[in-house]
Amino acid sequence: MAEAVDIMTRAWTDTPLDHRGRFYTLSLPELRPVPVQKPHPPIWHSVVSAPSFEACGRAGVPILTVRLPTELIGDRLGLYAKGLAESGLDANTQRQRLSSAALWRWIYVGESRAEAEDTFAETLRHTRQHMAHARSAFNPPDFQIPNAMLNPWTDTVVSEEEGIRFAMANGTIIGSLADVTGQIAALHDAGVGHVLAQMSFGYMDHAKIRASMRRFGTEIMPKFK
Repeated sequence: MAEAVDIMTRAWTDTPLDHRGRFYTLSLPELRPVPVQKPHPPIWHSVVSAPSFEACGRAGVPILTVRLPTELIGDRLGLYAKGLAESGLDANTQRQRLSSAALWRWIYVGESRAEAEDTFAETLRHTRQHMAHARSAFNPPDFQIPNAMLNPWTDTVVSEEEGIRFAMANGTIIGSLADVTGQIAALHDAGVGHVLAQMSFGYMDHAKIRASMRRFGTEIMPKFK
């Protein structure tokens, strides 16, 4: 991990990268153009567990999170705010960090709620099957994921139906135009400042993805300027 971070850090600078390490040999020219931010673009830290929110707050770093149920967002952001209060950052920067906390979601704006749910459930089914196959085929036999890192979607011991239900309830913003608008508004009210929108996903038909993106961009985004 330290080696990877070192590579990334140097790649963000305006000097050539010539790395010859234990696992990788890599030579890159100077980046053109160089990043506007100095020394590099901001790095958002991924948080999932409650302690990680507070720890990242104390460190004063920007955060993003994944499949966090809406009803837990206020509590988790409260822990982040508690940590920020101990970070030593000034009050304005603390407010900026808190308002910039990002939540990732799959987003699909369908022709109707029923069409959106049917389309996305089938996409999740294919994706979960692919995930389970990749894990069993490419990980070593003794590889184990800690239980604390698993949920019904990622734990293949859990039935496919239950895993999909969990993902639909906690990882998606889907439905009709009205449904998706309401779900975005609920996240905003819970304190989410940024939504990381994954619009292209799994084996979903490309035409459906484009139609969903068009509905989202033209009909929903203007309401949240």
